[in-house]
Amino acid sequence: KANFELENFMYQDFYMALLSSGSDELIKYIKSEKEVPWEKDFMGSYPLHYTLELDRVDLLSILVNQREDLVNQTDIKTKNSLMHIAAKTCNIKAMKILLEKNADLNLQNLEGDTPLILASKESCYGGIVYLVNHGADVKMVNKENKQASHYSYHKYKVFEGLLIDRAELKRELASEESTNEESEIESQPQEQLHQ
Repeated sequence: KANFELENFMYQDFYMALLSSGSDELIKYIKSEKEVPWEKDFMGSYPLHYTLELDRVDLLSILVNQREDLVNQTDIKTKNSLMHIAAKTCNIKAMKILLEKNADLNLQNLEGDTPLILASKESCYGGIVYLVNHGADVKMVNKENKQASHYSYHKYKVFEGLLIDRAELKRELASEESTNEESEIESQPQEQLHQ
């Protein structure tokens, strides 16, 4: 096993190599709040992206806690955000971590794909349900002028129904909540008159 000199690394490719080694020493290093090359890319990806691409959700959580402002950072080549990568790899745990840090669910990449569209393209059912339940816009279209439901329809017709049902349910709940608030406001003056 390689013995890395954690105190003296200088290049982003060394950081990336260290990250890909899965070394527990890296977790200790990051937790010690030493400098991470946040703005340096390695083959088009930044440390947060590379962490997620390697499925290191444990490290992602630590890094995102240090730099919440980078939760919507996009990579250089595809303009994928962290949520795009989580959706494309069907990583629900990462989606939850990112959403807790206010990740944008409707951010579009270079192709105009949102995380929901990518989840649909990859048949990531859990991801689609999670994204829709947390407010992803099912009507957004990519540069091919296609919504998420288009991709799911061609793969599994039942899945299109899920997208539509979830969206309609959210609208109904929002409408009911609005109606309940209006009726509470209307009934308040009447209650005060009876007192």
